[in-house]
Amino acid sequence: MRYFTCHPDNPIKYSICGQLISEDSFLHQKRILSEHVLIMVNDGTLLINSNNMCYSVSKGQYILLRANETHFGTDTSKGRLSYFWVHFTAQLDVLSHKKETNAENILFPEYGFFSINGLTTVLFNQLSDISFEDDKRSKLMCGYALNMLLLEISKENNSHKDNNSNDIPIAITSAMDWIYRNYYLQFSVSQLAQKYGYSPDYFSFLFKKSTNISLTSFINSVRIRSSKALLANFGVSIKEIAYSCGFSDEKYYMRVFKKSEGITPTQYRSMCGKSHINQF
Repeated sequence: MRYFTCHPDNPIKYSICGQLISEDSFLHQKRILSEHVLIMVNDGTLLINSNNMCYSVSKGQYILLRANETHFGTDTSKGRLSYFWVHFTAQLDVLSHKKETNAENILFPEYGFFSINGLTTVLFNQLSDISFEDDKRSKLMCGYALNMLLLEISKENNSHKDNNSNDIPIAITSAMDWIYRNYYLQFSVSQLAQKYGYSPDYFSFLFKKSTNISLTSFINSVRIRSSKALLANFGVSIKEIAYSCGFSDEKYYMRVFKKSEGITPTQYRSMCGKSHINQF
């Protein structure tokens, strides 16, 4: 897999965005564009070839199609397919390994994950809403919103650290991807370890060794991050948010949130209400 990188001083310019919804048998057309394209799949699976590599992009995953490279559908989708798309221009350099990048640069894996019920989706919806505004400032605002969206994707996909010079085992990266896409389900460490053919103790040890964070802490961090988007909706109770994000107990969710963020979910919700007034 390739990695794309750009320096924060080089502007990322928004062009257009939208959402594709197909009820059955969608096949992406073959084309070469002069702009980069970000595709974020919300439902179903997109089968696509980019730069002579085949990808199966499923719910909770994204692909970044680089400008001036051929991309096309490799097969029709089975059933419903829905995805967000954004066209933009930027100076994206290509790396074969993320360790090659400068620490100051923003790093984007060509193919990765995003939180469907998390901040990434909220940021895209904001971008989409702004794009429809008939205002002289809307183009500038879309640029800022797009940069926030790409920074959040970069953060989600580079939040773990490599273990010295070794690559993270495929079982661990697969588990991380599965957690990002299924955090709202109630599952135990034992069930997750069994899914990848390990004993719970060894899988937890291997996860911590590979990522420098415990498996339980990683699961909780994904759930807490996703819960923040729901807290901005004042029509959803704290209890409903806890269960929607995979926590089996409301009080446990509140304890984990306070430990992670330094404030309670209620306090965070209050801050969301105040900041929303000034948003754009």
